[in-house]
Amino acid sequence: MLDAIYASGSGLIANQTRLEVLSNNIANINTPAFKKGRTRFVDVAYRNLAVQGDPNQLAQVGLGTAVSGVQSDFAQGDLRQTDRSLDVTIQGNGFFEVKVNESELAYTRIGALQVGADGELQTTEGYELSGSLRIPADATRISISETGEVMVTVPDEAAPVSVGQLELTRFLNPEGLEAIGQGLFRSTDASGQAFYSEPGLDGTGVVKQGFLEASNVDLVDELTELLLAQRAYQLNAKVIQAADEILAEVGNLRR
Repeated sequence: MLDAIYASGSGLIANQTRLEVLSNNIANINTPAFKKGRTRFVDVAYRNLAVQGDPNQLAQVGLGTAVSGVQSDFAQGDLRQTDRSLDVTIQGNGFFEVKVNESELAYTRIGALQVGADGELQTTEGYELSGSLRIPADATRISISETGEVMVTVPDEAAPVSVGQLELTRFLNPEGLEAIGQGLFRSTDASGQAFYSEPGLDGTGVVKQGFLEASNVDLVDELTELLLAQRAYQLNAKVIQAADEILAEVGNLRR
């Protein structure tokens, strides 16, 4: 009886985490380049019980489930056309590297860019792209090729002028990246170090100007998973309730 209560209790906790992850996925369905989370489960310790009539034969009884971790799914989201010259998306693998502060770097798939006070390219949250690209103050047009070359049109030049090159990063195990909010990820020992290359080379995708990547959350899948998680939560709660009623009845027999 106590084993059943323990197993159902661990199931309640695990499904609570699963519900939180699914709810977060659904809440971010309209967040650009959002990567949905997936809850990973493992079964917990087993007990060996002797089979009645044969003490040499043992039966294993599991004690429930536990959450082993929450993993980001980096599948490509749909591309949405915006026709804004500073909206750039990555079609394929790779991340933009940004400076969170003077000593910390982070990585993002969100390519909604803007020009900072000093002409630097930065995200709309104000994080500067690595590479020290500077857009002239008198630039009238910005063009970004699929290979990441940034060209600007300025009044004194008849032809567009190159001001630099967008660089992408990739990881051997992107699922090991740590999400830190605002669409940013931090490298970890599990993800490995960042490798740098131009778009379209060394396994990185190309960049497309005038597009943004949508969230990779599929609402139908998430709602189906949410219903299953709620049902599993309710069933575990019912087991605990039934066990509590049985124990209460046993306690009343002594009166």
